[in-house]
Amino acid sequence: MKNKLATVLFLFYIICISCHNTNSNKNSIDNNKSNNMNSDSLFYYKVFNDYRVGGYFINIDISCNEKQIKNIVIENSTFYDFLNKYDGALKMEDYSSKAIENKFNQKPFNVSSTIYEKLESYKVDENINIKEKDVKSIRNKYFKNDKILKQLDDGMEKQIIKVLFNNKVGVHRDDESGYIVIDPAM
Repeated sequence: MKNKLATVLFLFYIICISCHNTNSNKNSIDNNKSNNMNSDSLFYYKVFNDYRVGGYFINIDISCNEKQIKNIVIENSTFYDFLNKYDGALKMEDYSSKAIENKFNQKPFNVSSTIYEKLESYKVDENINIKEKDVKSIRNKYFKNDKILKQLDDGMEKQIIKVLFNNKVGVHRDDESGYIVIDPAM
């Protein structure tokens, strides 16, 4: 019940900001920035509040003691579980708020050295590059009906998820096939 109330209040807040910006005398550039921020807020809110197994993948930078930075692709619920298991109890609302704030401020998520090491297998290999950097090209080459055409190696899959996530496209793993799929609602 508490989570539903938070969702309703957040959406109400976004709607109020949209209405305020539409009715104010700001120029169109400011309105476009605001609209992009609102859609980004909704995307991040949906993704970082999805705790189901097989839920959305996230692409996030993590750091240990603010020094080392590692870019990872991981299911949101798995990342949250790591934080709880190794760093102690963290409320879902606190986690999602911190994750969203860090994404907007382009700051890494600071984790303990234990978590930092355990997340090594989720690291995005920056040596693997995909030519396609936009959503349309990736969809055309790798997907059919929002489902990936074939299993890819782990490094390539992470790169695709990274590009899609950074373009605000939600991706999760299909329960039956194990293939990654694009959420058509996003």
